[in-house]
Amino acid sequence: MASMALLERWQARRAAGASRILGLLVAGILVGLLAALSVLPARWLMRFVDDDGLYAIVDASGTIWNGSALLAVGPAGARRTLPQPLDWQWTWHGVMLRHPWLSGTVRLAPGWHGLFTPSVSMSAGSLRLPADILAAFGSPVNTLAPGGNLELRWPDYDAGVARGPELLQVQWRDASSALSTVNPLGSYRLQATAGKGQGKGNDVVVTLTTLNGPLKVQATGNWNGRRLALNGAAEAEAGVPDNVRQNLETLLSAIGRRDGARSVFGTGP
Repeated sequence: MASMALLERWQARRAAGASRILGLLVAGILVGLLAALSVLPARWLMRFVDDDGLYAIVDASGTIWNGSALLAVGPAGARRTLPQPLDWQWTWHGVMLRHPWLSGTVRLAPGWHGLFTPSVSMSAGSLRLPADILAAFGSPVNTLAPGGNLELRWPDYDAGVARGPELLQVQWRDASSALSTVNPLGSYRLQATAGKGQGKGNDVVVTLTTLNGPLKVQATGNWNGRRLALNGAAEAEAGVPDNVRQNLETLLSAIGRRDGARSVFGTGP
């Protein structure tokens, strides 16, 4: 009986030792993986960007956790590279994004909406950029050769849902076009709001209004999550001098279909 007890104690110690060795081995593998991930080059991110998307990573430096990248926007074959890199740094609160065109640091935090739906939370912010970057998106915008300044503003998004009905606001200030000597044409505002007032992006009402200027542009439409339908009209503002009205004619003809003094445009019903 004593020999059996000794054998059982020896087997127990052996099993405990094997468990400790296995635990140390697993811990070592995990530490090694974390160490490898921490130094993965940022250039690896270029492999995960869709070549046919509206943006691309031209070059990247640093690691995937703390690095920077030059971005190009626009469709493939007509992209424009932004002059300054986008910087990022992962923290316990998410990834912090910084760029000279951003008004401040923007935080992105991955999470879950419900049990099985991945989502991303984003802090409120604004982005200022030159309007001529719109030409990178091809026809018909590149035909207009736009100028001026764009400012994009967005609210806090919690798990992909805005905290209020407004989803995005874009202002185009001191707008100009190579098709008209009138400069500036005016300033304009594009607003995207939740159709049901719940801050979700699958039923969005889009409105375009004129803030000021000799060229009056108005449009309304919606975004259903897959397609934008926006219809409107452009015309010379009432009371503008005849020479200004005449210098808007070529631009109005390029914007859309002429309907008397107006130019009617649209992207769908």
